[in-house]
Amino acid sequence: MTAVPAVLRGAYGLALCAAPGTVVGLAGGPPATRRARTVARVLGVRQLLQAAVSEAALAPGTGSQDRAVLLGLGAAVDALHAASMLGLAVVDAPRRRAGLADGLIALAFAADALARCS
Repeated sequence: MTAVPAVLRGAYGLALCAAPGTVVGLAGGPPATRRARTVARVLGVRQLLQAAVSEAALAPGTGSQDRAVLLGLGAAVDALHAASMLGLAVVDAPRRRAGLADGLIALAFAADALARCS
């Protein structure tokens, strides 16, 4: 199994931690406030932790049942995050693009995890 999704997730998390205003700004919309940068950093830490768990789940020697549980839980976390970001997109027009972009990223990570559960 390839760890590319875990590496991508880790890179995304690192970018959110190191340059949250820049990452949030890539989606367009208003400049990132201090609060938005703080939230982005917190989400970046979550992405880094989840990348580590995903890497462990995909490591050789991890049992298929353990792999399925770890990846399934990760997919659930990503799905909840996607729902919250899509909710943000609905209620906050200036941040709609950022919410949609991050929600779609979360859905992609969830879909990848679910595909790897078996």
